[in-house]
Amino acid sequence: MARVIPAGIITWEVSPSADVVAYRVYWETDDRVLDYDSPYAEFAADATEAQLPLVGMDPMIDEDVEFGVVAVDDKGNLSDMTTVIVPLDMTPPEAPVNVQYVP
Repeated sequence: MARVIPAGIITWEVSPSADVVAYRVYWETDDRVLDYDSPYAEFAADATEAQLPLVGMDPMIDEDVEFGVVAVDDKGNLSDMTTVIVPLDMTPPEAPVNVQYVP
């Protein structure tokens, strides 16, 4: 199986609200609309970054991906979403062929 090297980091500044208990990073590929029903990964309230690819993402993405970060408060309310579009190319090259041993 091919090995995909991490593609980068999404960063954000913490919300100034005192009741934030987590952050969610949502994502969608360029043919879908990013919204609160999109897949997401959740991070601790003190998190300010997320390593790509996120858990649950297709590790072989080769297209633009829109990410949205929201704050989650202690009642489960979600903040407005702040977004960024990232061109990802996590498709590995094809394997070498015709490997042989010559004595």
